[in-house]
Amino acid sequence: MNLITNPIATMNLMHIAPTRISPEVVINAKDKIFLMKGRSSPENAVMFYDQIKSGIKNYFQKEQKLSVHFMFEYFNTSSSKSIFEVIKLLKKFQGIGKEITFFWVYEEGDDDMLETGEDYADLLDVEMTLLEIDELEDYSLYRRLAS
Repeated sequence: MNLITNPIATMNLMHIAPTRISPEVVINAKDKIFLMKGRSSPENAVMFYDQIKSGIKNYFQKEQKLSVHFMFEYFNTSSSKSIFEVIKLLKKFQGIGKEITFFWVYEEGDDDMLETGEDYADLLDVEMTLLEIDELEDYSLYRRLAS
C-alpha cells in the first residue's frame, strides 16, 4: 500500500502533498531545497520515510548542495525514529563532501519541538540552525515554495 498521496516525482523533484497524518515533502533541485512540513503519524512510518530517503539518494546522484528545512507541528514516536534516519542519511552524504545545511523551524513557544531539534543535532553531531517563528506558514521559504 502506498501511503503517499499525489506524488510528483522525478530524478530532480519530489513533492508529497500533506495529509492529516503525513507531512508535505518537497525536494527541489532547481532551488536545492529539501523541506518537510506538518504533522507526521502515518500508519507505517518506515514505508513513508523510505520513499523520502530514496528521493534524497536520487537527488545526490547529480547534485552537490542541499538546504534542509524541517518544520513539524507534531510527530509520533515511529516518525521520530524515521526522521532521525533521514538526518543520519543526510549526514552520511555530508561526510562524502556534499554541502548540506540544516534548519529546524519551530513555532514560537513550542519548547518540545525546540528540544527535539536540539536533540537531533546533538545525537547526530550536525550543525542545525534553530529558527523560532510565529507560525510555520509565515516562513518565507515555505511561502515561496508553496506558491
